[in-house]
Amino acid sequence: MIHVRIVSSTDLLPQVLLRVERDESIVNLVVLEGAGRRPEGHLVLLDVTEESVNDLLASLRAMGVHESGSVSLQRTHLTVSKAADAAERLAPGHPEEAVIWDEVLVRAETDATLTVSLVVFMVIAALIAAVGIVTDSPILIVGAMVVSPDYNPLSAATVGLFVGRRSLALRGLTTLTTGFAAGVVATMIFTFIVEALDRVPSTVVFNERSLTAFISRPNLFSAVVALVAGVAGALSLTEARAGALVGVFISVTTIPAVAAMGVHVAAGNWPRAWGATLQLVINVVCLIVAGWATMRIQRRSLARLQSRARP
Repeated sequence: MIHVRIVSSTDLLPQVLLRVERDESIVNLVVLEGAGRRPEGHLVLLDVTEESVNDLLASLRAMGVHESGSVSLQRTHLTVSKAADAAERLAPGHPEEAVIWDEVLVRAETDATLTVSLVVFMVIAALIAAVGIVTDSPILIVGAMVVSPDYNPLSAATVGLFVGRRSLALRGLTTLTTGFAAGVVATMIFTFIVEALDRVPSTVVFNERSLTAFISRPNLFSAVVALVAGVAGALSLTEARAGALVGVFISVTTIPAVAAMGVHVAAGNWPRAWGATLQLVINVVCLIVAGWATMRIQRRSLARLQSRARP
């Protein structure tokens, strides 16, 4: 169940009560008239099934409740109530598959923000991957994938494209590009330093049979993995399955490709550098396309399911 707190103005309260009182997916309805102070108004508390949250928010937004008052949502981990159990049984679909699109959008707005900590983490991840390339260590490559937060702005860009907010999509892509650029510069500096110290094994950087050579050698499977990971990433975001995101992080070759670009440019190996660039582009494009398509299918499927459930 989702706990909803509504602060409504006096003129809108009758409309709000008419909407919530007739909804069978709403339970534990409490009305405290005159309880609002900032803003002034009336407090309405209720619990609603996750499958019905989108319809309720759409109705409240259409009334203009958010303009003179406010609407807040909070997930409840446990609700002991026969009425709540009955409402869940009547709700279409399963609560684990419900998507609260406003929540997805709010998370995307946060993930699209360019922060110092995000860039620092991406630089750290790129440096770990660079060491993995220089030492030919797949374990370090996987570690870099886990550390890097690059999927956050990438998913924000995907959500922006899905909901038609160009500014959000551009902010997400700008944040992603900035982090990638910082990673490339950092790994170039790192390579110049270790080269000056004569610590770069030429057999690793130029040997085509090294364990990490796949980073600079994209193929059909690179696209397949990125597409599947994009689907998994979209589902984990929309259905709040945070655990699945770890698998997405270590499935796509984004930050390793960034590190490979810096390492091979600094080493003067241009074929490998171009290969790493192509690997990065393939992964980013496939992740966005797969994520957008998954969200589109989700929204249509859920809308169809809810329309069938309405009397």
